[in-house]
Amino acid sequence: MIESAKIVVQLKGSRISQIGVRTPRSRAIEFLVSRIRNVILVDRATIVGIDGVDLSGKTELAAELECALRELGIAVTVIHQDDFLNPEDCRFKRGEWSAIGFYEDFFDFRLLADSILRPLRRKEEIDVTLRHVNPITDTYERPMRYMIGCTSCVIVEGLFLLRPQLASLFDLMIRLTIPASLVMERAMNRDVPRLGSCEFVRKHYLLQPIPAQEYYERLHQPDNRADIVIDNSIIDFPVIVKF
Repeated sequence: MIESAKIVVQLKGSRISQIGVRTPRSRAIEFLVSRIRNVILVDRATIVGIDGVDLSGKTELAAELECALRELGIAVTVIHQDDFLNPEDCRFKRGEWSAIGFYEDFFDFRLLADSILRPLRRKEEIDVTLRHVNPITDTYERPMRYMIGCTSCVIVEGLFLLRPQLASLFDLMIRLTIPASLVMERAMNRDVPRLGSCEFVRKHYLLQPIPAQEYYERLHQPDNRADIVIDNSIIDFPVIVKF
């Protein structure tokens, strides 16, 4: 990963002429919107993935792209993979602090694929209500309705999206990276006020998300599989590493 870059990337229209250098975020968003528009389909929904390490800015990027695409008159649905949580007995069946369990068992990727992504790939419109797990009560008490038409753009943001059972379902995949040290720094800023314990947050990230990402990267080389890779270490000036 590129840790520093001083030259601002040059864009011609919405095309990037250099990689590995920092660019203002607004220009990076322009480029990503242009790439999404280039893959928009006319006979079925277009599915865009935002994969990335924890706290790399996936949710924020999805919201920015949603806003920019809506301004162009494109119908957009954003799906958060975090909503597809498995119940506790599944999440922790390999142990409370298992990194492999975090990768394999935390999220219901089958539900996401079978209920939403595969029907859309079959050129179907969907109108389905799924019951998601409430992580506080560990019960399926969070109904969410998904209404997606054939001309929509669907943005799915989350972890481990380039695993084999999902990778082929996307029309464009964006991957965000940041170093593990920055994951921990952002976790302390975001999660300690919510969870109330520095020790718990540090232990969680050191034993689960960070090694789970390393396992995922060894297993599936997501940086190689993604269409676009962005170093999002500096939010306002990301580095487009691959496009």
